[in-house]
Amino acid sequence: MARKSRRKKTEEVVLESIVVPEVTREKTRVRTAAYARLSVDKGEDEKIETQVELLYQFIEGKPELELIDTYVDNGYSGTNFDRPEFIRLMEDVKTGKIHCIVVKDLSRFGRDFLETGYYLETLLPNLNVRFISVNDDYDSIRQSDRESIAVPIKNIINELYAKEASKKQTAYFEMCSKNGTRTIERGTFGYFVDRKENRLVVNPDTAPYVQLIFRWYLMGYTTGQIARRLNLVQAKTPFYYKAMEEGHSVPDTDQWRCDRVKTILRNRTYAGDTVYGKRRKIFYKNVDAYHAKQEDWVIHEDTHEAIISRAEFNRVQDMMDIVSKKKRDGWEKKKEIRERFPDHFPQKVCCMECGNTMLYNRYARGASGTGFDGAFYECKGNDIIEGCGQRIHEDYLRIIVMDQIRNIVSCACDKKKLLKKLQSGECSTGRMLSLRRKISDLSAELARKVEARESLYENLTEGVIDSDDYRMLKEHYLLEEQKLKGEIEAAEEKKRDINRMVSRCTELVEHLEEYLGRQELDETMAAEFVEKIVISSAGKIEVRFAFNDVFAELQGLAADAV
Repeated sequence: MARKSRRKKTEEVVLESIVVPEVTREKTRVRTAAYARLSVDKGEDEKIETQVELLYQFIEGKPELELIDTYVDNGYSGTNFDRPEFIRLMEDVKTGKIHCIVVKDLSRFGRDFLETGYYLETLLPNLNVRFISVNDDYDSIRQSDRESIAVPIKNIINELYAKEASKKQTAYFEMCSKNGTRTIERGTFGYFVDRKENRLVVNPDTAPYVQLIFRWYLMGYTTGQIARRLNLVQAKTPFYYKAMEEGHSVPDTDQWRCDRVKTILRNRTYAGDTVYGKRRKIFYKNVDAYHAKQEDWVIHEDTHEAIISRAEFNRVQDMMDIVSKKKRDGWEKKKEIRERFPDHFPQKVCCMECGNTMLYNRYARGASGTGFDGAFYECKGNDIIEGCGQRIHEDYLRIIVMDQIRNIVSCACDKKKLLKKLQSGECSTGRMLSLRRKISDLSAELARKVEARESLYENLTEGVIDSDDYRMLKEHYLLEEQKLKGEIEAAEEKKRDINRMVSRCTELVEHLEEYLGRQELDETMAAEFVEKIVISSAGKIEVRFAFNDVFAELQGLAADAV
């Protein structure tokens, strides 16, 4: 009988004692996301935590799935897809971080038939992303599920459910408003809410300020003058009390303004009335709330103690109506003048000394005031800060801005040839060359590590190293490879950043070329180019352009080109 060599016996023992990944490779697991959504908690069985736990159990039971991240939109309607965690999920899907999405059922993903269909039938399949709905027993990896008519039918039912729920909710609120039983959610400035009685009770701390506002207006003070008086006595604003009640911080800049004073003067609550339906909201599709017409309001008179007598309140409304009519009439009379002398920089011209937005005023030649032929910007201040009174002529400002625009356009267009060379690869930046060398060196080092790791098995079978050394060295090389791959990816990302920068600069230059021959500034150019203009009393004019960041990138590329 032939004898086995000692070396042969050693190899058999070694091969029996270890598992070699090169021979038995594990199948790659699918990078999976768990997505949960709930509009409101509907009981213990429908809490968001229960939903997430169900998804975890499902993914755990599927060995081919690997949970990468969990995305939870709690308190968001499914009738649209403008949800923070859903948006984050889609960003991770598009970057390749997620290859599979698991939801409890189709309604958790969305209740909009068209949008849900777009994601399931177009976007996710195009990105090769698997979609699983646990309770619907739907898995996009199965062709029978993809072709099933049951999915679009369920999506239609989910949308109809949302629409019907919206109608019932709206009808319920309208019924409660008409019979006066609707719950008062929060108090009004000057009152606090008695939750037990569901009624407003006068707040002795804030009600005196409401009375002062009405009294001052009846004495002939304007809303701006009233705001300045309230700020002078350091009266807390309605926003302050609301923020304190909700536990939010209050910025130091929070002060009284004209609009806050007007809101109080127009509020029927202070005459003892409860008004419902000022703002309407269509819950289905999450349409933004809108202001309803006054004739559509639901008004219940004398529901709580009044802070202002009804006679005084009505007198204030009459006075405000007269002021509003005068403003409307004056606006109509000056319509032709506004068209002749449009404001090229609306809300963009600011005073450097006090920070106020400067007002645009048209002026007339001669004492008669009939010959309007120009305009100027003036610092008059606002409800909080007095203006410093400085002025600048609008024609002069337009000339200065247009000169700056011409300089920028000319300078940017001079870099067009350089950008074309950068895009074609004929020319490079110092940073790009450095990154290319770094990637090349790292790739070579990675190849050496991979080669060394792959030679370990041969050394093991030949008895050069034992099984413990094999495991230790293999783990070491794998860690080194992972580190090198991370460094290569970081360098590649920096390369992509530079290429994106070149593309942005190229787009900017091609767009600016349209304005090369322009000699006069028009409203379109001003809106597109100018972000802000700051004027100092010493005559300094600082123009901030909307694309300053891209232009700075262009200058940097030109300086770095080699």
